[in-house]
Amino acid sequence: MSKTAPDDYEKALHRMLDENEAQRAEIARLNGQLSTLVDWIMGDADALTTLQAVYLNSDEPAGNRIKAAAAAIGYERPKLSATGLVVVDFRERVRRARLAATAKLIEHMPDTPEPA
Repeated sequence: MSKTAPDDYEKALHRMLDENEAQRAEIARLNGQLSTLVDWIMGDADALTTLQAVYLNSDEPAGNRIKAAAAAIGYERPKLSATGLVVVDFRERVRRARLAATAKLIEHMPDTPEPA
């Protein structure tokens, strides 16, 4: 056995410990995602809350965060549009409609009694 054998074992041990730590971090991340989805399925969180949780989570990949933000923005911010406030006076509209309508004249000749 050479003198480098214990060093090789130590390096292998550290590499395995680092891999183990990385796998534990990945499991914790996946458990967080699973918890978010289970809350959504069970009705504890709605779709918007789930999307917000995804795009606010810095551990999520950038692509997932962008997609979640794009899907949620329509529900978070009102769309700007050119709308004006139109005030309609109902009485004035009725008055104008009555003036514009032509009055119907019904001619009626009363029955005159014949002279006796």
